Amino acid sequence: EILFFFPPQYPTMSSSTSASTSLSLSSSSLSGALSLSTKKQQSQQQRRQVLIEEEYTSTLETIVQRDFFPEIPELEKQAALLQKRSSGDVAGAVAIRRAARQLQQQEESLAELER
Repeated sequence: EILFFFPPQYPTMSSSTSASTSLSLSSSSLSGALSLSTKKQQSQQQRRQVLIEEEYTSTLETIVQRDFFPEIPELEKQAALLQKRSSGDVAGAVAIRRAARQLQQQEESLAELER
């Protein structure tokens, strides 16, 4: 049997106002609680996957970009398009626009399927 002592400033389940109130738990209920926490820890450990540093940093970079800077892919497309135009490569600029348009259409169709 395990005893827990509560200081008098904390509310207790009993109505007494003694200096220390004790709450007792049976060993069977304590072992049940310990087995549940052990199972939870084991399931958390099983789901973990160790990544190599390069894979971890690239995954983290993707997540940060997606969550905090969602406009970066669009800005990169615009920069590539402007670079092709400034160099006089009209065919390259058209190819970039077509690829961007196809990518946008694919994303829209995937969004419609998820609904």
